[in-house]
Amino acid sequence: DIEPIAQQTQYDVYCWATDEAVDNFGLPRPNYMSQAYVTTPIATLTGPEGGLTRRVWVQDTSPPTMILVDAESTDHETIQLTLQLDEPGTLWCA
Repeated sequence: DIEPIAQQTQYDVYCWATDEAVDNFGLPRPNYMSQAYVTTPIATLTGPEGGLTRRVWVQDTSPPTMILVDAESTDHETIQLTLQLDEPGTLWCA
């Protein structure tokens, strides 16, 4: 099973490629990147010598969802709300 990508997490990214080459008889002859290339870090953006980019951040671009867990009247002037976020964060009420 493949785990989902988690927000606010760093990952090492490995780029690997193959093509759809065929020989003179029309038979498949795929070309693959070598494992040595895949595990070599990219040194420059204009001429990458490898396929590895270390410590890539997955950005958290979705706002948290606020969930109403409970609402209770504690007296005739006060209501107590229990709220929860679907991710780590701080909830401010005014």
